Amino acid sequence: MPDPQRQQTATVAMRPLRPGELLGTAFGLYRRYWRTLLAIMAIAVPVAVSWPSTRALPAAGGEYRVVVHHRVVATGGSWVDTAIVTLAMLAGVVAFAVVAGAVTRAAVAAVAGEDLGVRRSYGFGVGRVRPLLLVLVATWLLTMLGAVLLVVPGVIVGVLLAVSIPALVIEGMPAREALSRSWDLVRGQWWHAFGTILLTWLLLGLAVSLVTSAVGGFGHGWLTQTVAQALSIMLATPFAALVGVLLYLDLRARKEPTDTLA
Repeated sequence: MPDPQRQQTATVAMRPLRPGELLGTAFGLYRRYWRTLLAIMAIAVPVAVSWPSTRALPAAGGEYRVVVHHRVVATGGSWVDTAIVTLAMLAGVVAFAVVAGAVTRAAVAAVAGEDLGVRRSYGFGVGRVRPLLLVLVATWLLTMLGAVLLVVPGVIVGVLLAVSIPALVIEGMPAREALSRSWDLVRGQWWHAFGTILLTWLLLGLAVSLVTSAVGGFGHGWLTQTVAQALSIMLATPFAALVGVLLYLDLRARKEPTDTLA
């Protein structure tokens, strides 16, 4: 027997949504599937906190310091040390791609009215790690290139590629086609996509500020900063993934009306 909730969710996802409706739908899905979404991110917290804040800084005598979230965790200068640090950072990038695939796949299932579970979500991320990694790296490089030229081109390119991961996850296409798919869907609806993304980040920024303030009541050392960052990433990322999936479906519904998620 069909699940009425699944049919209702899919119907909402398939029609064009205003930014406020889209965020409201994402919030409703978050409330229903928060256990799986937060569990996925809880497993990824060490990478989510460590990798973005990792820096390799020059030090005296031709050596360098590896700093993770304001703390020096290693020093060195030999090629062996450099190789180890480089491999560790590359492993972090790969793990980041797996997490992005897992949380996006779980978000797709949530929109369809299903709870995919942590194991199956991560299974998808591991199985599709190569195209996920290529999409993430290409998106970052193209956006940074635009930002180096001028800030505005970077923003334009970033928005045009904003639904590349949902396109890859939902349609099962290679990385290059996913990037092109996002570009085509957003083109002509750029301001709508930009407004949705901006509203999402403003909302998440407010939530992160509240978390930081609450945790800051226990002190302002590196430990409390790390806990605040971990909680912020764990809470915010699933919502951003849900918005990304819904925005992809919304853009597709505006250009290619359809009855199914696939």
